[in-house]
Amino acid sequence: MWVFHYSQSLCKLWCLVSYRNYAASQSQDVNTGMTMYTYPNAPYLLPNWPTSGKWDCTDTEQLYQLNLTRRPPGWDWQDQPVEYTWNSNGYRAPEWEHVAWSTSHVVMGCSYVLGVGVNDADTLASQMERELREPVINLGMGGTGPMAIMYNTLRMQDMDWRPKSVTIIIPELTRLTYFDQNSVDNLIPWKVQSQRNTGILYMYEKWLTPPNHADIYGTSLLRGAEAVWLSRGVPVILRHWTPTTGPGRLAPSLSPLVDCARDMMPTADGEWFSHAGPKSLSNWAKEIVMSIRAL
Repeated sequence: MWVFHYSQSLCKLWCLVSYRNYAASQSQDVNTGMTMYTYPNAPYLLPNWPTSGKWDCTDTEQLYQLNLTRRPPGWDWQDQPVEYTWNSNGYRAPEWEHVAWSTSHVVMGCSYVLGVGVNDADTLASQMERELREPVINLGMGGTGPMAIMYNTLRMQDMDWRPKSVTIIIPELTRLTYFDQNSVDNLIPWKVQSQRNTGILYMYEKWLTPPNHADIYGTSLLRGAEAVWLSRGVPVILRHWTPTTGPGRLAPSLSPLVDCARDMMPTADGEWFSHAGPKSLSNWAKEIVMSIRAL
């Protein structure tokens, strides 16, 4: 039987998600006239750089070939290809000009929202869409944290994109989005041990050091994003994807995972990890849609 095990070693399972050389520029809010930095090759939302149409992030061809031989418990993806369809901004969503925002719902978050290791039709947004019978736009980005959600929230205000509702699946609060003039990088705790760009990682190590610092920073950003949407009359649903207690708990948790995505791999403590499989995402979709209907 496959059992999902969440531990600190989960943080060590991610690849470098986004680091590209694009010069930042400024964009103006259509309502307030305030400016915000954007990137020319991604003038709308935070730029995302998907790997391909068949593999993405931890869902790699190398891992798939390895799993064909070792057959992890509960893994039955040997005859199930996965397709990823991306828009020009790097999201599993329609091109933005084809979205009717006022009649659509939005779901934001990290790789669990993106749908790493599952087909387009099985992502959380797609399954919510079938339950609601209304469009649901997938704004999931692999490896991102609270700052990415706040950035995209503000950019959507800039462009006056106002959906019917916003669901935020809360990412790990220790994640940090780093911006400079020419790059965007999503920082995750294991990267402190990496040799890549040691200046950024030294800063990140110090940022992680004070107790509760990441929790305070992350919860402030997420509460701020929620407040921005509510100020525009857009209802917000927040949910944790994993059981969460303590000061970092902002909302109820979704139900435990019951199946695996294609990217199943062993963890350092002898358990198995994968992203949420189609059945788990179906359960989550039903739970979230029930909350949307109760608004």
